[in-house]
Amino acid sequence: PPPGPAASAPAACTWHVSINGQPHSEPVSLATLQEWARTGQLPPDADLWDPSQGSQWTKAAQVKDLAGHFPPPPPPQ
Repeated sequence: PPPGPAASAPAACTWHVSINGQPHSEPVSLATLQEWARTGQLPPDADLWDPSQGSQWTKAAQVKDLAGHFPPPPPPQ
C-alpha cells in the first residue's frame, strides 16, 4: 500500500537559525536546537524557520517542541 500522510512526513525537521540577526551557516536538527536551548546557546528570541512549517520565521520561544528546554529567566535584581 502507498505510505500514509504520517509516513511521508520527514523524520526530523531541518531548521534554519538566525541569532541576533546572524544566520547560522547550516540548517540544524530539532535535537540540536533543544540542546542549544538547554545550554543557553539558543536564546528564546532567536529566529527559526523550518520549510515544512510554512514561510514564516518564528521566535524560538514560540516553537512548541522547544518549550521547557530554555533555562528559567534570571530573577529580577
